Order: sequence, then structure tokens, then C-alpha cells
Amino acid sequence: MLFCSVNNRIRKLFLGLMAFISFLFQINELQATHLRAGEIIATKRSTFEYDFTLVLYRNTNGVEQPNAELDFGDGTSQKVDLFKQDSLDQKTQRLIFNFRKNFPGAATYTVSFREINRNNGILNINSGFSDNTAFYVESQVTIDPLLGANTSPQFLYPPLDNGNINQTYTHGPAAWDAEGDSLSYELITPQSQKGTTVPNYVLPNQIGNNGSNPTFTMNSQTGLITWEKPLRQGLYNIAFKVNEWRNGYLIGYVVRDMQINILFSTNIVPILNIPKDTCLTAGLLLKDTITATFQENETKSLQAYSGIFSFPKPKDIFNAKTKLFKQTNTAESMSFEWQTGCELIRAQPYQVTFEAQDNIGEAISLSAIKVWQIKIIPPALTILKATPSGRKITLNWDAYFCSNVDSIAILRKECENDTPLVTDSCDTGRDIPKGYNLIKKVRKTATSFTDDLSLI
Repeated sequence: MLFCSVNNRIRKLFLGLMAFISFLFQINELQATHLRAGEIIATKRSTFEYDFTLVLYRNTNGVEQPNAELDFGDGTSQKVDLFKQDSLDQKTQRLIFNFRKNFPGAATYTVSFREINRNNGILNINSGFSDNTAFYVESQVTIDPLLGANTSPQFLYPPLDNGNINQTYTHGPAAWDAEGDSLSYELITPQSQKGTTVPNYVLPNQIGNNGSNPTFTMNSQTGLITWEKPLRQGLYNIAFKVNEWRNGYLIGYVVRDMQINILFSTNIVPILNIPKDTCLTAGLLLKDTITATFQENETKSLQAYSGIFSFPKPKDIFNAKTKLFKQTNTAESMSFEWQTGCELIRAQPYQVTFEAQDNIGEAISLSAIKVWQIKIIPPALTILKATPSGRKITLNWDAYFCSNVDSIAILRKECENDTPLVTDSCDTGRDIPKGYNLIKKVRKTATSFTDDLSLI
């Protein structure tokens, strides 16, 4: 009887231990199924001091995320508590974590975040068994005292979107660089830790492929993602890198990991019409109209995302209207006005991302997204005079009013060369037109130049 009693106690203890282990496993599994998307943004405070903002998007059915830890890539890390959270919808929260780091010296640092784990059911990661796959994002910063101010590209559009089966899906991250650095985009494989990609990853267009071979692409200049006719309902994750260039050198990048939810519904994606990419001389007023077509009886919106909306007012160099930007819209039409100025001249075009969205706040809401590129170029010189004197020619012009240009280029065409001066509407004076020779570049403050070289 004593032996049986001991055996029963051991058996009960064993079963209790198994139940406890099972309970712990279930808790761990719950904790491992919540992260949907995210990125890390860097802002320079001083030569070696940076602020970092970690933005995460979590499934509210998962466990809370009260804190987060960044690895700064120099052998140190920092753990902070949640700074702010808000709800995007009933199932998704956006979480903000703020960090500050003083780096030991000039170098290139890769700052990263890793957390267990992603939400489950992501079809293109590990055949849908994604809940045991870690979530990982990173950003790279180059610390160089000669670089000056620098902030990572910031995203104005969230990394969560709906699409619909057999309808073209589009997404634009609306990345914006405060210093005007050139940005390029590239798709990469999502990672589970530094240098390690997630298991069994395929691009979303490979899921359900029945031989029709729909494409999945990302425009390297605008960041616009286009998925031609998704074939299977469900969740998909992708990752892309936004590279930041200055004077031809890579000075950093941001990796964003985002999630796409493909629906199976009778809803139809809105039709969005935007102007063609354009070039405009600084000082002129840009006016145009954006339109969208929706199904009947839908709640609808037409929105624009761009860093230009936060610009200060440019100088009124042409006595034009001083209004920087004006946006008036109904659900089907938007009037766009932008007063440009010398301060806006730069080599890279500005980008405005437009979104037409239907069924606002509903689970079957769909969007159409397009990107408009606008390039602001320097005005031409005014009141140019050419005065011959023997074998010399003296050129005179009014003082140039745009102070942020590099220099003024003096070009010459030989008499026997009757090639007309032809430039496109986006010419900034950086390239020498065919049939012309560069004589000299003079200071931007110059108002005259005498050509006495090899004149016949």
C-alpha cells in the first residue's frame, strides 16, 4: 500500500509538472505571435550623439510589448520602456520606443532590433508557420564630422496594407529625407537576426502561382511596390532597404519589414489619376488636379503624403502668390497648389504619394497608391548681353537671385557648328549640351565674363 501511495504521488507530481510545462509553453507561444512590421529611424544631435526611434506594429491578440532593446553595433545595447502607443484599428497597435546613444568615434554602425516573434500565418515565411520566426530590423548610420546634419529617411505611410485577390496591389512608403539626400529602394529578404534570413522565404507572387506568373516589383527611385494580381488570400511579409546617398556616397540605410493582407472580397480597388512627372522652374506656381473613381455607396478618401507640406514659405522671387501649398479636395477630386522658390532647388525630385481609399475603417478597405515626382530647377539668367571688342566678347547679365546654386557655367558653340541649343525641361545646367564646349565656371555672384580664348 505504501509503494502504491508513493507511486500515485509520483504520478500526480509528474502529471502536474507536465501540465505546468505545457502551460509555460502556451504562454511562450502566445508571447511569440505578435510583431507585424517595424523600422528604426536615426536623428543626429551632435557629432557623435544620435537619437533612435524604434517603431513597431503589433497584433493586439498577442502579448504586450512593454519594453524594447537596441543593439548599437559597437558592443553596447540599451533597453527602454514603451514611450507611446496608439491603435491603427481593432487588431493593430503602433508602438514607439525612444533611445539616445553617444558613439565612441567616427565609423559606420549598424543598429538593430530583434524580438521573438512574428505573428503566425505569414504565407511566404516558413510555409505559414511563422510564429516561431524572430522579427529583426536594422538601420545603418555613418558618423563623420564632415557629413553635417543627417537624419534617416522617415516613412509617412504605415507598413500595413490590404489588397484583394486578382486585383493589382500598390504600396508607397512615402519616404522623406529632411536633408534632401538621394534615396534608392531595393527589396531584400526579411531577417530573423543579423546576417540570417527567415526560413523558407519566397516573394509573395510565388504563393498560389498557377503558371500565370504575376509580377512583384519595387521601383528603385520612388519606392512604389506593385503586385500584379495576388492569387491567394492571407498574410504576407516583405522587407526593403532605403539607401541614403550624399555626393555619390552611401551614408546610411533603413530596413523596413512590412505586412500585406490579401482579402477575398467583391470590393474593387479605386482608380487613381495623378499628373505626369514634371519639372518646374523655381519661383513658379505649380497647380494641378488629382482625381479618383470609387464604387457607389462607399465611404472614401483621397490623401497626399509628402515632406513638402512641412516646408517653410519660399521667397517670392517672381512676385507670385506667396502661398506654399494649398490642398482642397472632395472624395473624388483634389486641387494641388505649390508655390516654389530658390530654396527648393536640388538635384533630386520631390515626391508626393497619393492614396485613394474606400470603405474607410472597414475590414475590406482597399487603396490605390501612386507617386508624383516634381523636380525644381534653377531659373535661367536674365538680360544677357554680348559685346564684341576686337577678338574679345564680353558677356553681361543681371545678378543671379538664387543664392543656393553652385556656379554659373559659360558655354560656347563654334561658328561651323550649327547645332541649336537643345535642353529638356529638367535641365539643371550640370550637363553640357551637345555641340557646346564649357569655357569656364564663374562664381554665382558674377555678372560679367570676357571670352578671349582662341577667337577668330
